[in-house]
Amino acid sequence: MSAATTGLGGLELKDRVRHVSSALHEALPFPRAAEILRETVNRVRLDMWSGWPATDHVGRHGLDHLDEAMATLAVLTTRGGSRRVFHLGERTATGPGQAFTMTKSHSFRPVTTRSEPPGPRLLEIVVNGVARASAPFTLIEA
Repeated sequence: MSAATTGLGGLELKDRVRHVSSALHEALPFPRAAEILRETVNRVRLDMWSGWPATDHVGRHGLDHLDEAMATLAVLTTRGGSRRVFHLGERTATGPGQAFTMTKSHSFRPVTTRSEPPGPRLLEIVVNGVARASAPFTLIEA
């Protein structure tokens, strides 16, 4: 805690996040950190701001432990309302089991490391509340 909070005074927000993330890594390297972070979110609510150092830690230090990193990001980014949802369309069906057509589309906004910390992410397709497909990817700094 002392290492994470010492020296924050002159740092900008993103540098503060990295400072806390680095202190977390020094105190708790991967993959043990991933396990503890996954357990923590069941007891402590992490919103976007308090969870940012945790997701940054996973993104910066979990690359050699991809399974643990992705499982941890899945837990961190679906708690406390931080999951990003893009509504791709509405459907019109005439009966159960019949095909539907998309009547609305959505353009995804560009995602940059100015708005999102770099690191592993998980893209998930959810249909009627059920995950149908997923694919991991890594957001990198350009």
